[in-house]
Amino acid sequence: MQHTSTTSLPANPGRPTATVIDSVIIGGRPRQEKGFLTIGIPTVKRDQNATYLVSTLDSLIEHTTAAEREQIVVVVFLADFDTDYNRNFSSEISRQYSQHLDSGFMQIIQAPRSFYPTLEELKIKFKDSPERVRWRSKQCVDYAFLFQCCRNLSEYYLQLEDDVVSARNFFTGIKEYLERVRLDDWTMLEFSELGFIGKLFRSSELQRFADFLLLFYQELPADLLLNPFLEIVQPTKRIFKRYPITQ
Repeated sequence: MQHTSTTSLPANPGRPTATVIDSVIIGGRPRQEKGFLTIGIPTVKRDQNATYLVSTLDSLIEHTTAAEREQIVVVVFLADFDTDYNRNFSSEISRQYSQHLDSGFMQIIQAPRSFYPTLEELKIKFKDSPERVRWRSKQCVDYAFLFQCCRNLSEYYLQLEDDVVSARNFFTGIKEYLERVRLDDWTMLEFSELGFIGKLFRSSELQRFADFLLLFYQELPADLLLNPFLEIVQPTKRIFKRYPITQ
């Protein structure tokens, strides 16, 4: 299922309403009931992009049962300013995964340009080129938007990238571990040491982290803003779990 809308987010990044969030869904059917786990996958245009993403989505389908997929929402975020590309790519994904889009297992959202700051005259740090600074600053805002769109979909949120393959029984492993730490006071679980891959949050934390990224998007790459955020929120509550959720 596909639908489009001309509604866009306000010029200044903030907290989009449910109506505005619904307007950026360009593929899929939102479920009425809250799920257990949302998996966010940001993706931008690049060579062989479709091949990478298809492999990721196929692995998520292959490594979950039908019953498990009823508890999961996979949100593919087309974080590109090229709306024609987003439309064509969304159509391609919709043709391949129509069943999973109609069931609510998958959603496709796009990046509304009006949500972003100008991304010009940014602070130059680490001797990065202006292009690199713009790329990593935009990525911070990308993640902030994705978090805000996903904050009410499920109880937990897991970040993946568009070029990883999930491990077998990854959902069972995550669920079993979450049951063990359910009553513990943690902010983030790490199922991978690689950048932002495999970082799991309670969905109730997503808005706070989105706000933090929007404040400091010029300062550091998104993965390097994790530590400052966690230090502010709960200095000792970062848990690394060596359970493979990706191959």
